[in-house]
Amino acid sequence: LQLEEIKKYIVPSYSNSINIANDPIYIPNSVTSIDSNAFEYCTILNKIVIPNSVASINANAFTECYAFSYIVIPDGVTSIAGRAFYRLYGARFIDFTASTSIPALGYNNVFSECASDLQIRVPAALYDEWIAATNWSTVEGYGTITWAKIEGSIYENAYADGTPIE
Repeated sequence: LQLEEIKKYIVPSYSNSINIANDPIYIPNSVTSIDSNAFEYCTILNKIVIPNSVASINANAFTECYAFSYIVIPDGVTSIAGRAFYRLYGARFIDFTASTSIPALGYNNVFSECASDLQIRVPAALYDEWIAATNWSTVEGYGTITWAKIEGSIYENAYADGTPIE
């Protein structure tokens, strides 16, 4: 998904960013990759629905999207590039509980300078593998990133009807 595609639906407040609040962005099911810088500097974007068709989230895709309180990552995501979630100051958790495998993680600061209490939620069945996986074992944030073993998935409940959780 590229910024030019997004601009078809949203009028940006200035040339390189979109600043919307309240209404979620629903990424179409036809999208398989969120391109680099797609939502970079969308500072008041606070809700996004990522479909299971998305396999990769590229560099700086959500950099400085300050208004997110959480992001739910679907099972289809197999790779996340460097700085994909850089400076998500408002995010309290990133939820991977729908995952049945561990996405490849970029080499560089994927979650750097996020909220000081950011929690990464992973499926309980994959917890030990997840935190030991390449690049996941060295995840760093602005403060302390905590890991949470979660039974079940909020993804199914949150997105079953196409709407995000509140």
